[in-house]
Amino acid sequence: MIEHEFVNTTLRRADRRQFEVEIQDFRPLNDADQTWQQFLVAALRDWGTGLDLHLYESAIAHVFGGEEVVLRDIEIVVGGNSIGKQKARLSASEATFKVTALTGQYHATECVF
Repeated sequence: MIEHEFVNTTLRRADRRQFEVEIQDFRPLNDADQTWQQFLVAALRDWGTGLDLHLYESAIAHVFGGEEVVLRDIEIVVGGNSIGKQKARLSASEATFKVTALTGQYHATECVF
């Protein structure tokens, strides 16, 4: 039998799963955004917090079509003038998102959307 274990955190699984989700300000632009939010909350409840952020980004990309779909060039506009392009992660509704982590007193205890 093969079992998995996360080795990139010192937190116990029970500690990683102690968090609150605050979604009262989340405004999905379409059903795909609602699905994205539900997936992410379910993944956090399963895996917990405190893992390497790349693991969450990779999982989101995989579930929603791969890096080539999720990570795209967007135009940066300042004062009405295009100043270039930058890679950004986009939801199906074209909303940008960034996976971040809180540190200090919030470490592995709170995730805010």
